[in-house]
Amino acid sequence: MNDRPPTTGVDAPPSLAMIRLITGFWVSRAIYIAAKLGVADLLKDEPQDIEKLAKATVSHGPSLYRVLRTLASVGIFAEDEQGRFAMTPLGATLQSDVPGSLRAWVNVQLGEEHYRAWGHAMHSVKTGESAFDHVFGMGVWQYRAQNIEHVTLFDEAMANLTAMYNAAV
Repeated sequence: MNDRPPTTGVDAPPSLAMIRLITGFWVSRAIYIAAKLGVADLLKDEPQDIEKLAKATVSHGPSLYRVLRTLASVGIFAEDEQGRFAMTPLGATLQSDVPGSLRAWVNVQLGEEHYRAWGHAMHSVKTGESAFDHVFGMGVWQYRAQNIEHVTLFDEAMANLTAMYNAAV
Protein backbone atom coordinates (compact mmCIF):
# COMPACT_ATOMS: atom_id res chain seq x y z
CA MET A 1 0.00 0.00 0.00
CA ASN A 2 1.21 3.44 -0.88
CA ASP A 3 0.10 5.93 1.74
CA ARG A 4 1.92 8.91 0.25
CA PRO A 5 -0.08 11.42 -1.77
CA PRO A 6 0.97 11.82 -5.39
CA THR A 7 3.16 14.72 -6.39
CA THR A 8 1.45 18.06 -6.66
CA GLY A 9 2.16 18.42 -10.33
CA VAL A 10 4.28 21.55 -10.04
CA ASP A 11 6.44 20.18 -12.85
CA ALA A 12 3.40 19.17 -14.91
CA PRO A 13 2.61 20.92 -18.19
CA PRO A 14 0.50 24.06 -17.54
CA SER A 15 -2.67 22.54 -19.03
CA LEU A 16 -2.45 19.47 -16.80
CA ALA A 17 -1.65 21.59 -13.74
CA MET A 18 -4.66 23.79 -14.51
CA ILE A 19 -6.96 20.77 -14.91
CA ARG A 20 -5.83 19.55 -11.48
CA LEU A 21 -6.65 22.95 -10.01
CA ILE A 22 -10.02 23.17 -11.75
CA THR A 23 -11.08 19.74 -10.53
CA GLY A 24 -9.68 20.27 -7.03
CA PHE A 25 -13.14 20.91 -5.66
CA TRP A 26 -14.07 17.34 -6.60
CA VAL A 27 -11.52 16.13 -4.07
CA SER A 28 -12.81 18.60 -1.48
CA ARG A 29 -16.35 17.33 -1.93
CA ALA A 30 -15.13 13.72 -1.70
CA ILE A 31 -13.34 14.59 1.57
CA TYR A 32 -16.57 16.11 2.88
CA ILE A 33 -18.57 13.01 1.93
CA ALA A 34 -16.10 10.68 3.64
CA ALA A 35 -16.01 12.85 6.77
CA LYS A 36 -19.79 13.24 6.92
CA LEU A 37 -20.27 9.48 6.53
CA GLY A 38 -17.59 8.66 9.11
CA VAL A 39 -15.57 6.44 6.77
CA ALA A 40 -12.30 7.02 8.63
CA ASP A 41 -13.87 5.76 11.87
CA LEU A 42 -14.96 2.60 10.04
CA LEU A 43 -11.42 2.01 8.74
CA LYS A 44 -9.52 2.71 11.97
CA ASP A 45 -9.08 -0.96 12.94
CA GLU A 46 -8.81 -2.81 9.65
CA PRO A 47 -9.37 -2.52 5.90
CA GLN A 48 -12.98 -2.85 4.75
CA ASP A 49 -14.56 -3.80 1.45
CA ILE A 50 -17.01 -1.48 -0.23
CA GLU A 51 -20.02 -3.64 0.59
CA LYS A 52 -19.39 -3.33 4.35
CA LEU A 53 -18.65 0.38 4.05
CA ALA A 54 -21.77 1.03 1.98
CA LYS A 55 -23.95 -0.90 4.42
CA ALA A 56 -22.43 0.87 7.46
CA THR A 57 -22.89 4.31 5.88
CA VAL A 58 -26.26 3.55 4.27
CA SER A 59 -24.80 4.44 0.88
CA HIS A 60 -24.93 3.25 -2.71
CA GLY A 61 -21.90 0.95 -3.02
CA PRO A 62 -20.75 1.83 -6.55
CA SER A 63 -21.05 5.57 -5.85
CA LEU A 64 -19.22 5.31 -2.52
CA TYR A 65 -16.54 3.24 -4.28
CA ARG A 66 -15.89 6.08 -6.75
CA VAL A 67 -15.57 8.57 -3.88
CA LEU A 68 -13.11 6.36 -2.02
CA ARG A 69 -11.10 5.68 -5.19
CA THR A 70 -10.82 9.43 -5.65
CA LEU A 71 -9.57 9.81 -2.09
CA ALA A 72 -7.16 6.90 -2.51
CA SER A 73 -5.71 8.65 -5.57
CA VAL A 74 -4.62 11.55 -3.35
CA GLY A 75 -3.41 9.44 -0.42
CA ILE A 76 -6.32 9.90 1.99
CA PHE A 77 -7.20 6.21 1.94
CA ALA A 78 -5.46 3.24 0.35
CA GLU A 79 -6.99 0.46 -1.72
CA ASP A 80 -5.43 -3.00 -1.57
CA GLU A 81 -5.36 -5.77 -4.18
CA GLN A 82 -8.62 -7.22 -2.81
CA GLY A 83 -10.40 -3.90 -3.34
CA ARG A 84 -10.54 -3.14 0.39
CA PHE A 85 -9.96 0.37 1.66
CA ALA A 86 -7.57 1.11 4.50
CA MET A 87 -6.52 4.04 6.64
CA THR A 88 -3.52 6.22 5.84
CA PRO A 89 -1.94 8.83 8.12
CA LEU A 90 -3.67 11.54 6.08
CA GLY A 91 -7.02 9.78 6.33
CA ALA A 92 -6.60 9.36 10.09
CA THR A 93 -7.14 13.12 10.45
CA LEU A 94 -10.78 12.47 9.49
CA GLN A 95 -11.40 10.18 12.47
CA SER A 96 -13.58 11.36 15.33
CA ASP A 97 -12.29 11.85 18.85
CA VAL A 98 -8.58 11.56 18.09
CA PRO A 99 -5.90 14.19 18.71
CA GLY A 100 -5.56 16.29 15.57
CA SER A 101 -8.99 15.34 14.25
CA LEU A 102 -10.15 17.58 11.42
CA ARG A 103 -13.48 15.83 10.86
CA ALA A 104 -15.60 18.60 12.42
CA TRP A 105 -13.54 21.25 10.59
CA VAL A 106 -14.18 19.47 7.29
CA ASN A 107 -17.90 19.32 8.03
CA VAL A 108 -17.99 23.05 8.84
CA GLN A 109 -15.76 24.31 6.03
CA LEU A 110 -16.92 21.92 3.30
CA GLY A 111 -20.47 21.34 4.57
CA GLU A 112 -23.66 22.40 2.94
CA GLU A 113 -23.74 25.92 4.37
CA HIS A 114 -20.32 26.94 3.10
CA TYR A 115 -20.75 24.99 -0.12
CA ARG A 116 -23.95 26.87 -0.98
CA ALA A 117 -22.41 30.22 -0.03
CA TRP A 118 -19.29 29.61 -2.13
CA GLY A 119 -21.59 28.80 -5.04
CA HIS A 120 -22.63 32.46 -4.90
CA ALA A 121 -19.14 33.96 -4.59
CA MET A 122 -19.69 35.85 -7.84
CA HIS A 123 -22.47 37.77 -6.07
CA SER A 124 -19.90 38.95 -3.49
CA VAL A 125 -17.43 39.97 -6.16
CA LYS A 126 -20.05 41.90 -8.11
CA THR A 127 -21.77 43.58 -5.16
CA GLY A 128 -19.34 43.52 -2.24
CA GLU A 129 -22.03 41.79 -0.19
CA SER A 130 -21.56 38.55 1.73
CA ALA A 131 -22.52 35.50 -0.30
CA PHE A 132 -23.56 33.75 2.91
CA ASP A 133 -25.94 36.59 3.79
CA HIS A 134 -27.27 36.55 0.22
CA VAL A 135 -27.96 32.81 0.25
CA PHE A 136 -29.32 32.44 3.78
CA GLY A 137 -30.86 35.88 4.30
CA MET A 138 -28.83 36.43 7.46
CA GLY A 139 -25.25 36.59 8.66
CA VAL A 140 -23.28 33.49 9.57
CA TRP A 141 -23.41 34.21 13.32
CA GLN A 142 -27.16 34.74 13.26
CA TYR A 143 -27.48 31.52 11.25
CA ARG A 144 -25.43 29.64 13.82
CA ALA A 145 -27.56 31.07 16.64
CA GLN A 146 -30.65 29.62 14.94
CA ASN A 147 -29.13 26.26 13.96
CA ILE A 148 -27.90 24.39 17.02
CA GLU A 149 -26.50 21.47 14.99
CA HIS A 150 -24.30 23.84 12.99
CA VAL A 151 -23.09 25.79 16.03
CA THR A 152 -22.32 22.55 17.90
CA LEU A 153 -20.25 21.34 14.96
CA PHE A 154 -18.54 24.73 14.71
CA ASP A 155 -17.66 24.64 18.42
CA GLU A 156 -16.21 21.13 18.03
CA ALA A 157 -14.17 22.24 15.02
CA MET A 158 -12.79 25.24 16.91
CA ALA A 159 -11.93 23.09 19.95
CA ASN A 160 -10.09 20.57 17.75
CA LEU A 161 -8.15 23.32 15.95
CA THR A 162 -7.28 25.05 19.20
CA ALA A 163 -6.00 21.81 20.71
CA MET A 164 -3.92 21.15 17.60
CA TYR A 165 -2.44 24.67 17.62
CA ASN A 166 -1.80 24.56 21.37
CA ALA A 167 0.13 21.31 20.96
CA ALA A 168 2.21 22.91 18.19
CA VAL A 169 2.98 25.97 20.32
